[in-house]
Amino acid sequence: MAVVSVTRSSRVIARSREVTAYHRNAEKPGKPLYLLIPGGVITGAALAAIALIGYRTWGQRTMPESEGIWWIVVLLLPYFCGLLMFSYGYELYNWPKAIRLTLILGVIGLAIIVVFAAIVAALAALGEHDGDGEHHSSSGSSHSGSDRSGSFWDLSGLNLNIGGGSDSRPPTSAVAAGERRFGRSDDRGFGERVKLDFDYKLFQNPP
Repeated sequence: MAVVSVTRSSRVIARSREVTAYHRNAEKPGKPLYLLIPGGVITGAALAAIALIGYRTWGQRTMPESEGIWWIVVLLLPYFCGLLMFSYGYELYNWPKAIRLTLILGVIGLAIIVVFAAIVAALAALGEHDGDGEHHSSSGSSHSGSDRSGSFWDLSGLNLNIGGGSDSRPPTSAVAAGERRFGRSDDRGFGERVKLDFDYKLFQNPP
């Protein structure tokens, strides 16, 4: 494989020198570099635009798919026209070889774009999946914490409402009922002591 790559690179370099020599030769008709260089620029710009639209359509998903496909189809025209100009100058005005080279390079370029778009779409889908998992995990944790805190405050509110008065300390009724159980005398009336005993039972056995 390495030997084949070196051989092809050597052929490309040799061909480029041949095209340059042809262009500089005043006796030869035509100037192939005037076709090769602009055709390469047009092809590169069209290819970059197709890749960008594909990324926005299937990667970022900021462009509607129908609109993205429409722009890609439109950009195929300058893409292949630029390739044909490049190939015609590269093959020194040989139409059959130029058309053949245009088709080969065009298919290779589109294949690279398709592979790139597939990788970007896969990475974007993977990122969305990880983000959804983290969101569900965090929301579940916060919901569990809010349930626990809500149950605590509901219990405090229950003791506060049942005990009556402005004091928000839950153990007040338990201390008062403990005083009754240990025989400590107080000045409370019978109705208030029954209410405190009822509060103590509710505090020990919440509903």
